[in-house]
Amino acid sequence: MRERMIRLIYPHDAACLICSGEADVAPGYGICRTCSARLPRVRGELKTGDNRAFDAQASPFYYETPLKELIHRFKYSNQRYIAKGLAHYMADAVREAGWPALHAVVPVPLHEARRSERGFNQASLLASEIAQLLEIDLDREALVRVRQTKTQTLLDRAERERNVQNAFAVPETARIEGATLLLVDDVVTTGTTANACAKALKASGAKAVYVVSACTRTIE
Repeated sequence: MRERMIRLIYPHDAACLICSGEADVAPGYGICRTCSARLPRVRGELKTGDNRAFDAQASPFYYETPLKELIHRFKYSNQRYIAKGLAHYMADAVREAGWPALHAVVPVPLHEARRSERGFNQASLLASEIAQLLEIDLDREALVRVRQTKTQTLLDRAERERNVQNAFAVPETARIEGATLLLVDDVVTTGTTANACAKALKASGAKAVYVVSACTRTIE
């Protein structure tokens, strides 16, 4: 009876986000034991490459099946509840990284036109959940996207760097001066967007910027 009531009140917590089964689903994480064993997990420290403005990067998963499909559902099928499960894994990755004390969680911003089209900013949803789990302040206004950019998906590295150059700004430098920040995004591939965000944050006085994403590819 108790389990039935939980499923009625919290339907998305009862079924696995990947297979939709209801057996052995980890509370909060939203993925069953069988699916969890098959996830493409990141093991050990991620290499961030040279000339990166951010200080380090963490991610629980590589951007491979079934995470690709899960992220696609989250972003493009309005399945916002997926943020909760992903955020639990991301918060664990931050804890395991052993970074210095973090002052605020900052989501990678969307341009207003893109946010209006999608209806939400997926990075902001993740950041909100992570801030609660890590008991850190959430600052959605620390960083803004000042111009609309093309989607990065089909661009090569050089095109991606040009695409996001000077695309981000800090409206109030006093908010982040001397702060150690946790920058949140759903996927980090080449790291160009995270790098552009970190550059803007550090140019405005941030002491350090650490990046966490739900999924990543190896950054060269």
